[in-house]
Amino acid sequence: MLVSYVSSEEIHAKRKEILESNRGSKALWDMVAETQSTENQHKFFTD
Repeated sequence: MLVSYVSSEEIHAKRKEILESNRGSKALWDMVAETQSTENQHKFFTD
């Protein structure tokens, strides 16, 4: 499992990429879809 940390600048691009492509697990999709904060780093888990 890969754990990557993304900065607040990257979070919106990552969210858009995942939401538009419908890739990743349902849990990841839900987490990204519900992400509101741009102040903190966020962890993304990928297989």
